[in-house]
Amino acid sequence: MSNVLFTYRERTSVEGWETALYEAAHEAYQQRAIGSIYLKDIVDHADALNTQLVMNGNTVIWHAPPSEHVRKNTLAFLKVDAPFTFHQRPIKHAFVIGAQTEEGYRRFLKTLVDFTTEAYADGRLYDKPRMERWFEKRLTKA
Repeated sequence: MSNVLFTYRERTSVEGWETALYEAAHEAYQQRAIGSIYLKDIVDHADALNTQLVMNGNTVIWHAPPSEHVRKNTLAFLKVDAPFTFHQRPIKHAFVIGAQTEEGYRRFLKTLVDFTTEAYADGRLYDKPRMERWFEKRLTKA
């Protein structure tokens, strides 16, 4: 995944979905892989409910269309012990994706749908080492 920035964070709890979004994206933002305008685009899209995906009832995939404010393809993950609420759903796993191109965007979405399908059957995939190996196999060319 050398050309994809992958970050993984765990928290006991967070105060609301916007905090969860920024917690998930924190390292990518700190490393300047994604910018604040891109994060605002995600919040705007989430408020409008027009592009966010909730998978398996407790996993959200936050994203916005490719943008010049994505400097490196990014897959950021947050796992919380105490669920936060996103549009009346309890969420324990949150992904933030940032893609530089339409092709990369579609690839991230498909890969995450595949991942959440497998993780639904085997929740151990949400452990950091297993998740890293899983994505390493699938995103080496992202």
